[in-house]
Amino acid sequence: MSEKCTKITGVLQRSGTDQSQRNNEVLDPNSLELHGFEISDWMKFAMNFAKHVNYYSEENSSTPRSDWSNFFAEFKNIDEFLKGIEESDELTPHLTLFICFLKLLELPKSRLNGITKRHLDFFYSEVLKIEKLKERPDSAFVLFELAKNFDQERLAAGLPLDGGKDAGGTPRIY
Repeated sequence: MSEKCTKITGVLQRSGTDQSQRNNEVLDPNSLELHGFEISDWMKFAMNFAKHVNYYSEENSSTPRSDWSNFFAEFKNIDEFLKGIEESDELTPHLTLFICFLKLLELPKSRLNGITKRHLDFFYSEVLKIEKLKERPDSAFVLFELAKNFDQERLAAGLPLDGGKDAGGTPRIY
């Protein structure tokens, strides 16, 4: 902080006067992920789901032989298994296809998770016809209180005042 900068002590702080206090985090489109599964989550889901799906053999299509959990018999610890598959060339074809499918699911993930923001933007601009306001610099009303034993004090015109830091960590100087 510059030596020519005077610190604001916040004598009069009121709740709700700051723009950041008006935002509701629940309504923030970035707080909601429609598609939050990682590859390991999908594999855990598939392993648990496979226990409930009957496996029928070609010889007897009327009576289940077992379930599909044997499909995942090659690994027990999913995270360790996923770390080793990049270097390994011994992955079975059926698991190779399954993992490739899961990796392809990652491609539309960011687009799907952004649908809430796109919907909100569409609603405000197209349905409500609200235009975004142009950016404008911050402004502040400042009240000074004299310290004890002072009757008056002269402040130089254009005196920079420290307004703390914004959300990005950039100092605000008024």
